[in-house]
Amino acid sequence: MTFELPRSQRLTRRADFLRIQQEGQRVTTKHFVLIVAPGPDPLAPPRLGITASRQVGNSVTRARCKRLVREVFRRDRGWLPPGVDLVVIVRSSAQALGYAGVEAEWSSVRGVLARRAATLRKRPPPLGEAPLR
Repeated sequence: MTFELPRSQRLTRRADFLRIQQEGQRVTTKHFVLIVAPGPDPLAPPRLGITASRQVGNSVTRARCKRLVREVFRRDRGWLPPGVDLVVIVRSSAQALGYAGVEAEWSSVRGVLARRAATLRKRPPPLGEAPLR
């Protein structure tokens, strides 16, 4: 049994982050901004991208926040439908959170994110783009 989030379920390209931030639906919490958008493959598992600027803290603090977010996503990603990309922007107040705090905050908005992700799949594509399948 592996306890890592596979690279295929992570967002790694800057272009993907920019696309999601432009097209996605935002949900704001006290410590995070969660942006959900449709991914390129409608049957692929949900993918995660994390952004933590220097305002969050030094590199150790930012890495800790990213690890916590990744672990919460890895343990319970069944609430997002397949083919969805999620970008999490970490706010500076998140450095005080532990695993239980991140999980509690996300559980309060999971329903909203799941509904918004489901509606994104049903939208017609913008003019000039191929439709999502």
